[in-house]
Amino acid sequence: MASFRLERNKNGQSVRIAPVEARWLKFVITSNWGNTTWTELAAFAAYDDGSRPAGFAEAMKKNGKVDVYGIYFDFASAALRSESRKALDEILTFHKTNPTQKLVIEGHTDNIGADKANRELSLRRARAVVDTLVKMGGGARQFDAAGYGATQPVADNDSAAGRAKNRRVTVRLKG
Repeated sequence: MASFRLERNKNGQSVRIAPVEARWLKFVITSNWGNTTWTELAAFAAYDDGSRPAGFAEAMKKNGKVDVYGIYFDFASAALRSESRKALDEILTFHKTNPTQKLVIEGHTDNIGADKANRELSLRRARAVVDTLVKMGGGARQFDAAGYGATQPVADNDSAAGRAKNRRVTVRLKG
């Protein structure tokens, strides 16, 4: 979630939005400077500042871990959704390129719900990812699963955007 305010009647203004992996970007217009019928948005551009690794493998080699936000589950469920395939393919490609490297698949949740239930859910989700990777051709002995619930947040849990960042699967090099 990004929040910003542009100056009235000034052209050439730009806004930097922190990079996220998403299909959609939603703009909510909260002030239309008095016009009741239209808002003009023009000259959209996207730039890569080079601060993020180009892909999963590069991020793993650089950081030893990757927070994967392309793995999806239904609410309170450990069943993987079909939209997760692209992210799972990236993990599997890395695994097959580095077959001796062990990976830990970590499940994380936001802080909604009981701590014990979140830890159990995050572990079930991590195991579901491991099971799917093995079914896709990954080596079972090269994966471990861990569930941390809400104990390792990467953002605050006071907003929907923060909770969304905390609901993730992290893939970490083991050893």
